[in-house]
Amino acid sequence: MSNLKACIFPETVPDASHFLPLVHVFQSLVYLQAIENDPSSAAEPGSLLQQFIDRNQLTFFSPAPLGDDRERFLALIADLYNRRDDYAGQLSALALMNLSDTGKKESRHSIISHLKGSHQPEQDSREMLLWQARLVLKLGELFDREQKEIYTQLAVLAQKQDNLLQELREESDTPFALTQGIHEISKDTDSMLFQRLAAWAQVYSLGQAPDTAHSNFFITSDPGVAGKIIDQWENSLPTSPSSVAIELPRYEQQKADRDIDPTQFPLLPNKRLQTLCTQLLTGEIDQEEVTSHTQAWYQELERQYPVDQYGRTRLTLYPFPDLSAKHLFKETFARNIQQGEQSAEELTGCVIGLLELHP
Repeated sequence: MSNLKACIFPETVPDASHFLPLVHVFQSLVYLQAIENDPSSAAEPGSLLQQFIDRNQLTFFSPAPLGDDRERFLALIADLYNRRDDYAGQLSALALMNLSDTGKKESRHSIISHLKGSHQPEQDSREMLLWQARLVLKLGELFDREQKEIYTQLAVLAQKQDNLLQELREESDTPFALTQGIHEISKDTDSMLFQRLAAWAQVYSLGQAPDTAHSNFFITSDPGVAGKIIDQWENSLPTSPSSVAIELPRYEQQKADRDIDPTQFPLLPNKRLQTLCTQLLTGEIDQEEVTSHTQAWYQELERQYPVDQYGRTRLTLYPFPDLSAKHLFKETFARNIQQGEQSAEELTGCVIGLLELHP
């Protein structure tokens, strides 16, 4: 498998701290979109994101495109954004909207009556689940963007405060309480995480899966997500997944887009890491091979990306060679949906990865 790719989940909007380390392992990273050609994923010309898109190292895929209902959905999202003070109430009402009456002014009563009179209950149920899942994913994106803005503002405030207090501080390693509090406040607390996971799993499982090169590897940066998958399956499989940890360069010291030159990154991932991932997927690997591949990579890693300049992050891979990705996500996060018969391509194994941004 020379064209190894990976999906990032449950995030749907690229984050440089996530995708930069992974370009050393995968030829392309794929972000699933709630809707096709999502304008929220558009990159500014010349930005770091756009340059990686131009290099085909970042791609987007919509498993369940809206087609003629796309504009209507975008209008609903705009309304959510403009009246974000009542997310929960709006989501409850919007979830009832049916997709077939595009452009029609509907009341809640007419919508419910239409649904009750449907002659395609299975199709309507699928469309309703997808409609709700898309809304949850878009709400999650709005949350991410707001959290990022807050984090950026707090980071600037904390830096200014540190500079001011440094002039008054006697030689001591003890931080001021206020400075420490600001950093604590800036930590992300996404209470919607598992709702987003369920929505992501619904869109992925009910939609058209990308080709197998995309659907074998799935990377998350949340330890709780990876832990839930491992806990769910380690006792129900013939053998527990044996993980492999890989050290990768971290780019935290180069925060601004202008400080990162995409030409410094390889167009193709490391061959040793590609071989290691391919063998993990098929289950045809032993500890000696793991050691051989990782040691060769670490020599190259230290030579090209010294730890004092780049830092380190860790990617831990958990192989499930006998479990398809659709089955894994459905049974872990979205048991309420009915899944049709899977194709032979979809029955291949998968690998779950945890990218530890702060190991």
